[in-house]
Amino acid sequence: MQPADHYATLGLSPSATAEEVRAAYYRLARAWHPDRHPGDATASARMVALNQAYEVLSDPARRLEYDRSLQPTPMGIFLSVLRDPAFPSAFGRVIDMIKDLLPIEPEAREEMGL
Repeated sequence: MQPADHYATLGLSPSATAEEVRAAYYRLARAWHPDRHPGDATASARMVALNQAYEVLSDPARRLEYDRSLQPTPMGIFLSVLRDPAFPSAFGRVIDMIKDLLPIEPEAREEMGL
């Protein structure tokens, strides 16, 4: 499950100022407040998401931590490359050439899945 995109929830870019965060929250909170939509579960869920986004983005320390969590890690980048459907076709020939250079008997290669 992906973490919530608090910036998208408030309709903001990551470069939004604290004043822009506040203004977007209050504008959307007025529009989606459950008192304006009695019995509407969607409005209630939207209001919960708005509150969570505002709690994080309005606090400088929590916002910094959240922004850091959005940055890709080296391992995440590596795994995304491996999961890319183009990876086997783009690098398959190189991998095959490396396998041919390895001094391993064909039977042993099959056992190892190479």
